[in-house]
Amino acid sequence: MRTRITFAILTAVALTACGGSSGGDADGTDDEAGDEADAVDDTANDEGSDGAQSAAPEGDTALADDVPQFLSDLDRVCSTQTGFGGLTPYSEGPGPHPFVLMQESDSGFVFERNLTNAPAGWNVQTDADFENSSEIVPTELVVCAVRSGTAPTGIMCDLEGDDGSVTTLEIVDVTYEVTIHEATTGTSLGSETVEAVEADCPTFVFVDEGETQYFNAPTEEQYINVVKPFVTPGA
Repeated sequence: MRTRITFAILTAVALTACGGSSGGDADGTDDEAGDEADAVDDTANDEGSDGAQSAAPEGDTALADDVPQFLSDLDRVCSTQTGFGGLTPYSEGPGPHPFVLMQESDSGFVFERNLTNAPAGWNVQTDADFENSSEIVPTELVVCAVRSGTAPTGIMCDLEGDDGSVTTLEIVDVTYEVTIHEATTGTSLGSETVEAVEADCPTFVFVDEGETQYFNAPTEEQYINVVKPFVTPGA
């Protein structure tokens, strides 16, 4: 399968397919790549946010008012199991209990991934008002998807750029450990291993210059099946 460069973001090169079908990994990895690129601006903001958090007063009051400025700040729950006391406690009941999915990329960067096919009320939606984080407050769950293993498939995909050059990427299957945490406490409620397996070459992908592998990511359906017992218990 051949793909064509359409545009570049920073050091990433965007390539699109000239023909053929796309597999489940295209959904996962495309979202991943797009979110990684979109998250560039957030990185600087996050650094400022982190500094503000470190200067916050200690004590129960500070913890109760602790609300992330950006969804990407919820990576703290995944990396340290420290929750945000200003978010909504996970409660009993049918739900839905809103969640934010944080997925680790092949470069180790953790970004928030929105599941566009999830039922209404499952995802936490944000707006462009970065001075007001009130729309993040309903978050009850943080779902952390961390890579725990990789398996090269030997399947090679030829990607053709606008200049006629060809880049060959090998498809790599990836194992993810998906853990569901309470947003306020960081407490783990459960986890499941998810295998991101796909044999088809992607129809659209971002690759860094010199990249030789294309890593599969879980599909939206896989994630929805994992979080459903926690988002809508008993459903």
